[in-house]
Amino acid sequence: METIIFEKIVKKNKRRQFIKTVGASILAIFVLLIIGYKGLNELTKTHGEDIKDRYLLLSEIAYPNIDYSNWHFNVTSQFAGVFESHRYKNIDGIEVPFEPYQGYYSLGGNLDNNNDSEYLLEGDNGQSSYTHGSHYKVPRFYNINFNYNEDSYNQLTQDITYVSDLNGEAVEVAITFDKPYTYDEIKTMIPDNLMINWYWIGTTSDLDTVNFQPKDLFGMTDYQQIYKESKEVPFEEIYNSFIKYLKSGLYNQWISGNYSRENDSLEETEGNSNFTEEKMNTDKNNYFDVKEDVQNFISNNPDSKTAKFSGVILTGRSENFEALKNKEWIYASNIGQTVEIRPYHHLTK
Repeated sequence: METIIFEKIVKKNKRRQFIKTVGASILAIFVLLIIGYKGLNELTKTHGEDIKDRYLLLSEIAYPNIDYSNWHFNVTSQFAGVFESHRYKNIDGIEVPFEPYQGYYSLGGNLDNNNDSEYLLEGDNGQSSYTHGSHYKVPRFYNINFNYNEDSYNQLTQDITYVSDLNGEAVEVAITFDKPYTYDEIKTMIPDNLMINWYWIGTTSDLDTVNFQPKDLFGMTDYQQIYKESKEVPFEEIYNSFIKYLKSGLYNQWISGNYSRENDSLEETEGNSNFTEEKMNTDKNNYFDVKEDVQNFISNNPDSKTAKFSGVILTGRSENFEALKNKEWIYASNIGQTVEIRPYHHLTK
């Protein structure tokens, strides 16, 4: 009798222990699921933050005359989303719409290089570049080290010859110099009634820079011109901040665009299974990494007084460009966006 009672007690204790073990296991699994879920969320968030930080930094050192009014995250699923930013251009104080930026991210990483707003379409028999989405015209910079001839698809343009005929319009024009010039030299070359929005650092490559994406064209915004009504900022201070941003871009490896010398096309290093470091190292002569332009500029231009730029983005009333016709220091000029001047517009110049 006592044996039967003892066996019942043992079975009951085993059953209790089993229930406790199962309960503890379920609780542990539940806790691990919560921790894992939060961890995956944080990883996804980190990938989104990486795109944001890269975009905001590049907006300080690239994207010729392209600024942003806001940015936000659009979460499309639990582990994916889109970083979005609305952008505009400043044409002599008139803000005109430009292609919005979209950077896709997910648990697996960021897919920023799938962004159509970064790529341009060629048109007008090789004389113009346009955005994909809204077909905005983008001003071109040309490389004085590249041989533009009748066989080149991208044709050298001198749009400055007809800009003054666009009556009643404010115009954006990219000017490529015949050689690099200092800030003080450029100020004497450009009429006071034209606005200098942006300075291009140029390139050390022999590639056609028309094919470069806007994020791979590096330069400095002239905040003295754009924010003229606010407190004047010395050029030296603007330049030193620009160099700091360039160095930050290099340090964080956010400056990375490899262009093939064989056809001047872009081969992205991120998210491209066909592009590997091994492939790059096997024939370095066939590829140009845009970070070389930044590294060379920083090394060769340590001081704001002697720093030289290879081109500028100018904006202003169409008739004010008349003074630039037939200037020998203009290697090429290419028109970008234009806007009809309305009575309610207040131009900077």
